[in-house]
Amino acid sequence: MFSLSNLVKYIGSGKDAKDAEEVVITSGKFYLIRYKSKVRRLCLFNNAQLAIRKAGVEYQHQLIVSRLYDEGEEPDSDEEIDDEQIFLADELLKFHRSKYDGKDSFLWNDVQDAHREDYEFVVDDSKKEKISIEDVVKYFAMCAWERRNNRPYNLALEGEIKDIIESMADDTGDLADAINDLSVSVKKGIPEEEGIPEVNLPEAPSDEVKGTLIDDGVGELFIFDPHTSSFVFCEGNTRASVVKTKKFVYWMNVSSEKGPVITQLVEPNMNAIFNHDHTSLIWNYFDTNGLPYSFSIVFEDASNFSALHCALAQAAYETVNQSPWSKVGEAEKNYMLSVNQNNAEMDVESDFEFDQSQEDVIEDVYTKDGSVIYGHKEYSEDEDEKQGREESDEEDSQSDDEDESSPEDLDAAHWDSKHKNSKLAVGYNHDRSFVLRGNQIGVFRHTDDDNLEFDTTINGIDDTKGNEFLPSNMMLHEQDQSMILSNPNQPNNLYRMDVEYGKVVDEWTVHEDIPTNIVVPDSKYAPTTSNKTLVGLSHNSIYRIDPRLPGQKCVDDEFKMYASKPNFTCAATTESGHIVVAGEKGTVQLFDRIGPRAKTALPALGDSIIGIDVTADGRYLVATCKTYLLLVDTKVQDDPKGRNGFQKSFPKDKKPVPKRLCLQPSHVVYMKSSNANSDLTFTPARFNTAPHDSDHAHRGERLIVTSSGQFVITWNLNKVLKTGRGDIYSIRKYPDNVVADNFKFGQDRSIIVTLPNDVTMIQRKDLQKPTRKSLAIQTPVRKLRSNNTIVNSPY
Repeated sequence: MFSLSNLVKYIGSGKDAKDAEEVVITSGKFYLIRYKSKVRRLCLFNNAQLAIRKAGVEYQHQLIVSRLYDEGEEPDSDEEIDDEQIFLADELLKFHRSKYDGKDSFLWNDVQDAHREDYEFVVDDSKKEKISIEDVVKYFAMCAWERRNNRPYNLALEGEIKDIIESMADDTGDLADAINDLSVSVKKGIPEEEGIPEVNLPEAPSDEVKGTLIDDGVGELFIFDPHTSSFVFCEGNTRASVVKTKKFVYWMNVSSEKGPVITQLVEPNMNAIFNHDHTSLIWNYFDTNGLPYSFSIVFEDASNFSALHCALAQAAYETVNQSPWSKVGEAEKNYMLSVNQNNAEMDVESDFEFDQSQEDVIEDVYTKDGSVIYGHKEYSEDEDEKQGREESDEEDSQSDDEDESSPEDLDAAHWDSKHKNSKLAVGYNHDRSFVLRGNQIGVFRHTDDDNLEFDTTINGIDDTKGNEFLPSNMMLHEQDQSMILSNPNQPNNLYRMDVEYGKVVDEWTVHEDIPTNIVVPDSKYAPTTSNKTLVGLSHNSIYRIDPRLPGQKCVDDEFKMYASKPNFTCAATTESGHIVVAGEKGTVQLFDRIGPRAKTALPALGDSIIGIDVTADGRYLVATCKTYLLLVDTKVQDDPKGRNGFQKSFPKDKKPVPKRLCLQPSHVVYMKSSNANSDLTFTPARFNTAPHDSDHAHRGERLIVTSSGQFVITWNLNKVLKTGRGDIYSIRKYPDNVVADNFKFGQDRSIIVTLPNDVTMIQRKDLQKPTRKSLAIQTPVRKLRSNNTIVNSPY
């Protein structure tokens, strides 16, 4: 048996984590205990080991449970949890000795989960361990003492380690008791000597908002603590209710036995997320000063959960659509309710394969004295992401100094200081990116080492008659030799700029009576060819544009006009030329060609769709709304020919339910805290482009990129499909709001990011899992390379 003096050598050495010795229990089983679930005990790892080792921060240690594989056994890529589960060695875990089925075990809380869960490691009594159960607990207590006091164990007073062991062993009940213990952080404030600030509730209203009750639900209320990056218990027996105060206006009241806690108008910035598996709701609340909070209610049962879910769905629908919920059919209602849940898995069968190898990712728990503390792993990184990080490590180490430099000053004679950057077009055939600023276009070359280099400026955009205008849209065409421009003062016309010449050389009247609001390529990769034709849209029409026609360029026999007012807002095309069109009311329609009616029309959710993209094969769509994205699988299930919604209509009761991709309300708290004036507003999301390789095989799109405010955000498509979760993403902060972003053509390693006065290329590996630290750190804008002095402050 180890004595405490023998254990001292394991801690306080100041070595890096990789050099540190560790305490190990070599064999056992790892369980998740769910106190509110019908299946109370779930075996996560049938064969596992437990270790306590030093972290990468001084005086911090990690409790790590690792899955073990028998000789010759291969890891299962379909496993839903990572092969290592990592926890911060802290007193809050209540790590203590226990018993299960007559065997020794270790039991601890998951302090980051608001849903009453514990973990238990049951020791294999058939194996002889080098360290006793008692000494593992002693070692953990020593690590916890170092963490609490930020100094080596040998400075501890007599009896302090014993006190920690006893305090952790006191909590042998379920997680409900643990959460109640943690509630002092809200009700009384954490003791000052622990150094963690008190979590403040917003000022409570004097009374609830009065109105017609729609429905309510009862449960336990939690509030997100940004200091610990976790939800902590706030109040039990809390009632959340939705009331209607006047036509199409709804409020949500949250009250405990002590009185009202909050009341708020039902509107999109609530960012409400429901989880059926945990019967919970998480949402954002903003006080009168705009300060952000994130609350969660874990409902007593499924009926309470369903009641509030339906009530909020009705309130949200009527608020956005200004139309009665009663006029919506039952099938459409169920469709909308399904979209708002964050736990349904999607079909992952596809024409391309993903490598599911995994890499450790650990999450911040909280920061004390400015140091980052590490905690429980939330999700893994796939091999493709890992490879992207490794490929550019060497080049990044060579360019770190350059990355942190500021751009050179702008020569006012070369760049328009009156306007801001507004649009981005990424080249297809030539490694160039084009940024629109007023009536000028900045041209930037993509270097071989994935940087941007200023090339030239196209000055003074004007029409063929010499009249200058400020383009509202631009699109590359004909192998990057042409740029199609829209003039808001002449909405029925389009303008073709010769990119090499830098001048508008053609002016086309598309239709004398119909404005062209949207222009997209004939097919997804048509811009890589010499194809001349385009697809145009007005607010209620879709048509082919052929600039070779005399007079009007609209093709008469490829023209579709709607008598209703769909108010089209965006469109995209597949590699085969199929068209997806979205509208102001959230409509999404799939066409196999222009003219006939849509093959598929998805139920409108009400929120305006401001951008849409589609994979080359048409399998997946991503639609952008203001506060969330929608990912749609267009495959028609059970179709023997394997067709999608562009080629075949869905059965009425089997339309695909979109997966909602959104930011976690707790992350919105961090984001709003750094920029209180910035609302959550996404830019149009894009898939990475992945054309055919040299063997004519389609590599498949893997990532989605968008931005909101100062943050660039990416979702891993495979991760969303495998887990069913739309709130797992990577993120990067910039010093200013992001105007536009897109992947470099043909790969997913580099992302071009446009700010109001800058443009840069970021490597995908530089995006991180969202934590308190990563959401606060701003990315320095990379210094652009130039042979002259006109690379300037806008870039």
